[in-house]
Amino acid sequence: MTRKCAFLIISLVASTAFAQTAKYSFIPASRLTITDNKTTNLIFPYSVQSIDRGSADILVQQPQGTENIVQIKAGKPNFMQTNLSVITIDGKLYSFTVDYATQPSQLNVVVGKDVAAATDSNFQADVMLSSGNNIALMEKVAGKVAAMKACINGKKDKHDEMQLQFGRVYINQDVLYFRFKLLNESNIS
Repeated sequence: MTRKCAFLIISLVASTAFAQTAKYSFIPASRLTITDNKTTNLIFPYSVQSIDRGSADILVQQPQGTENIVQIKAGKPNFMQTNLSVITIDGKLYSFTVDYATQPSQLNVVVGKDVAAATDSNFQADVMLSSGNNIALMEKVAGKVAAMKACINGKKDKHDEMQLQFGRVYINQDVLYFRFKLLNESNIS
């Protein structure tokens, strides 16, 4: 009897220890209302890799020529609540609970964090978004680099009344951004 009791206590302690190490975290679903006569646009910070709709009652598409926009519309009025899951190329999962509304509260939704204004000191922190072959995002990052305080003091070459001087090189994931200065005192416009 004592052996059974000791075994039971050890089993309880072991199972309690195991239960404490198995931790879970949950991604809350954002609420989204859509209708059947208007299109709702979801704009993600990265290119979309995968889309899964909970039921055939919602219609989902990516507009041609875009990588980070998802359009959604109700396939029929007053459908039962469903869900939408979107995975972007940075590996993030975005989860939505989708409800029908005759007049949705929003039609264009920017999802996630956009590129914040960058300065020389916080460039790495603010612009570490992957380009994901998203031309619009690459142009936005290039604009941030161009707007930074000029620091052009690198190698230079002068020839035929033109001068090219290199500045800093910025790296955002696998994309290089170059700052340079071109002076033209020649007859070429």
